Amino acid sequence: MDFIQEHNAKYLLAGRTASSLGDSLYQIAVIWYIYELTGNTIFTGAAVACISIPQVFNFLFGPLIDRADKRKILINSQLIQFLIMAIIPIAIILNVENVYLVFVVITLLAFVENFQGTAEMSIVPLIMEKKNIGPFNSFNNSLQEIISLIITGAFSLIILYVGIRDIYLFNAVTFLLACLFFTKIKYSSSKKNVVKNTFEKENSSEYRIDLKEGLSYFISSKLLIITLPFMFANGLISGIGAILPDFANFLGNSKYYGFLMFTVSIGLLLGSILSPLFMKFKIGTVFIFLPLATATIWITALLQPFLVLTFILLGLSMVPFGIMNIVFLTLNQNAVEERFLSRVLSISDSFLFIAIPIGAVAIGVIASHTSPLITMYLGAGSFIIIGFFYLLNPSLRNLPTIENLKLYSKE
Repeated sequence: MDFIQEHNAKYLLAGRTASSLGDSLYQIAVIWYIYELTGNTIFTGAAVACISIPQVFNFLFGPLIDRADKRKILINSQLIQFLIMAIIPIAIILNVENVYLVFVVITLLAFVENFQGTAEMSIVPLIMEKKNIGPFNSFNNSLQEIISLIITGAFSLIILYVGIRDIYLFNAVTFLLACLFFTKIKYSSSKKNVVKNTFEKENSSEYRIDLKEGLSYFISSKLLIITLPFMFANGLISGIGAILPDFANFLGNSKYYGFLMFTVSIGLLLGSILSPLFMKFKIGTVFIFLPLATATIWITALLQPFLVLTFILLGLSMVPFGIMNIVFLTLNQNAVEERFLSRVLSISDSFLFIAIPIGAVAIGVIASHTSPLITMYLGAGSFIIIGFFYLLNPSLRNLPTIENLKLYSKE
């Protein structure tokens, strides 16, 4: 961990950790809070839509951030998030809070977080030695996952002893703390302006050409058809996330939501850890087996009568899903031509998020007119569809290993 000796790396890591403490608690608290305010899954589905819609436009933010001072983006984004987050506890104190105010707040936060996240990734090569970038990213990502896991696991206890007002105040303070850490980052103006000066030479016409080339590559390559079932699953899974408080209430107590999120987080983390073992297998085989494994474990969790086993099995069902996520990301990084990589990754990311607001609202409506149990079965069913989509499509079923995959159809 040589990077820890670098002044800038320490402050970036400290700022990201502080911000993650707020983000992790906020992301789990907001859905629970809206369910407590309304008792209606339509509103929780709408909340997920508000959070995800800004992410659909991720592909537009990259060039804008490239032109800007990334340090200033980090500082200002945290300060803006602090101010936005403070709106909810102030509204609670004044007794004027309502679900529509929360919708406005979470949508604004999502837009700001898009800029912050991209700036955090793009500032790393500017502030530390090249040899330390990989270890820093690995350590940083692992730390964020651990923080998320701890916060998720503790949420059930936190909500018992800490009011929602204080949770949002804590979130606001973590953003302010991150802002203070980011102000300590220093790097030379010449290094800071390398990318900026390059992009200043480009006009809006070239910007549009770059976007069009990336979109053309994505559509004409195998990546589009590979991504389609994941887009479908993203929509349904996000809807399931929106109705989890209602499903927790169905199980006996809405505060079981924290336990559900904790076991799901553990499953995803285990999937991430185990994913390297699956990189050497054929992609077609992996994307048939893993979705069907998730569906089988998920359905078993719903059919068996023991509450503890429900939590455990739902968590285990996320292990294959976690593996799928990492394999899919690695597939993108390894198989896409380097000159198209940033554009294609951002387009793929936006493409995956398109289905989330639709799925979240649709599942919320279905749950409000049926039951959360039925929507949970729908979630499991989405993975069956993915497995059979790959099984019945010869071009997907025969996909080779990642190292041998050629995405571009013209190659």
